[in-house]
Amino acid sequence: MERTGYFFDNDPGFASDGEPVDLWYPEFLLKLIDRPQGPRWFQDYLRTLDRDVLSGNDCHVRAQLSKNDPLLFALTYLSHHLYSIETGDKLSFAEFHLDLLEHAKSWLQKSRVPREHRDAYVAPRGVGKSTWLFQILPVWAAAHGHVKFIVAFSDSADQAKNHLATIRGEFDMNDLLIQDFPDLCEPKVRRQGGPVGKKLVASRVDMIEQRNGFVMVAKGSGTAARGLKVGKQRPDLIVLDDIEPGEEKYSPTLMRQRLRWMLETVFHLNEFARVIIVGTVTAPGSIMHQMVESELHPETVEDAWIDDQNIQVHYYEPILLNDDGTERSCWPGKWSLEYLKKHEHTREYKKEFKNQPVSMNGTYWSEEDYVYVDLPCVRTVLAIDPAVTSHENSHDTAIAIVGLWHPKAGLSLDDVIVPSSLQGNMLQPKVVVRFATIVKLPPKQLRDTVMWYLEQWPEIGEVVVESNQGGDTWTMVFHHMPVKMKLSWSGLKKSVRQVRLLNLYQRGRITHSMRLSRLEQSQCSYDGSEDKDILDAVEIGVRHFITAPKVLRGGTYSYGRRTPVGVSSDD
Repeated sequence: MERTGYFFDNDPGFASDGEPVDLWYPEFLLKLIDRPQGPRWFQDYLRTLDRDVLSGNDCHVRAQLSKNDPLLFALTYLSHHLYSIETGDKLSFAEFHLDLLEHAKSWLQKSRVPREHRDAYVAPRGVGKSTWLFQILPVWAAAHGHVKFIVAFSDSADQAKNHLATIRGEFDMNDLLIQDFPDLCEPKVRRQGGPVGKKLVASRVDMIEQRNGFVMVAKGSGTAARGLKVGKQRPDLIVLDDIEPGEEKYSPTLMRQRLRWMLETVFHLNEFARVIIVGTVTAPGSIMHQMVESELHPETVEDAWIDDQNIQVHYYEPILLNDDGTERSCWPGKWSLEYLKKHEHTREYKKEFKNQPVSMNGTYWSEEDYVYVDLPCVRTVLAIDPAVTSHENSHDTAIAIVGLWHPKAGLSLDDVIVPSSLQGNMLQPKVVVRFATIVKLPPKQLRDTVMWYLEQWPEIGEVVVESNQGGDTWTMVFHHMPVKMKLSWSGLKKSVRQVRLLNLYQRGRITHSMRLSRLEQSQCSYDGSEDKDILDAVEIGVRHFITAPKVLRGGTYSYGRRTPVGVSSDD
């Protein structure tokens, strides 16, 4: 593959120490042109560049060369951001970087339709997302007037301000950039003379406004931004960079708050603005994780907001496949394939690199516990673990659709491919989990939602509601249902019930009809320290068909079963 191994020799350096010069030149790029290195595509690209103009004294002509070429701009003015100690002080590119460069070229065209350009990039942590999307590409676009007003958000205000300080540092200290783009690097002033702090239009640490009309504002996630504009100008580029906190600070409630803020506040700053969301998954069920699931398993995604907002998701694996089936690193200049392969079994790798988080301690569910087969069911129930209230901080209401396959029901398996892990284990009834989700609704709306599910799943013959909280209240809530309604109660702790549920998974008694991303991520991140309502709903449905273990003489356990109506109980 031509797009592999972006390695270069050590940084040839900028102009050597010596006598001061009147003009500055892109010494780094000129040395690359004189001595091309790297993969063939890059060497071919260097040969297309006009060395005479790049090394000439006409600053304006040199500046115009990069108007439609963000890579040339990066190599000319910001090459020091393209290598680091982590890359061995060598210039290198990840395929992710090249895709961003191609995407940035579309910034030359203005949006004509609301929500036309909204992209999300989910890539391994440390791949340079912030460097390119919070620094290099905004400076290129601002230098050539492709964007006039950028508002950028990070998880914290300090993080956003630090990124903005880096850009301000380029405007203050980058001699070549100052020379070729003086209006970009000079702050806009109200009047001449007087103290600098008083004459600058924007002297805040979270905002810059330059003489060429470019404005950039940096804010923390969740902060007030409604109606943000400078004069009559609204943002034409919105960047959301790692807007979610770490897993230790995250919760479903915070996720809903952050998502609502993004959809209702940020996106409405200007519906014609380009929106770029970039980040790494921080926790199961997070905003970025929902985007990954929409790309990997679109048939199982339950949230419609990604499509509703016309967000195009771009997901990058840490290990990529070549055309011949061999593997390569997504960024060989930083991570060798051997390094990635060595760590790909770890949970840290799955979250930080692959953006598919699993449990931190692995004491409960793992990916190996799932068997996918849609067995024909003789009975199907809708199980509900309801929340008593629907306040912001209250528990979620969880819904699961669960069916029972029974070997004596006479249902044909001719069209079913039974996984090898179940072959030889088909003499016992099995529970098929077909759907699971969470909602936050008041009781009346919950009943309406259940009625909708009954219409969508006509095979459901019974609604089972946990009554540990609320008791007979749920009989009144779910009144006049078209199917039988039953209350379910258990005196066991939820943690014990989840252990028993896990045992049934590991004994091959429970299958999933397909990938159930939300449920499986919740199970794989479950560590027993907190309730997960979606797990409880599944446990209620499973317990309805497979009775809890009963202690027999000798202290052993026997998993009982219920024989459905119409099925003989004879062995």
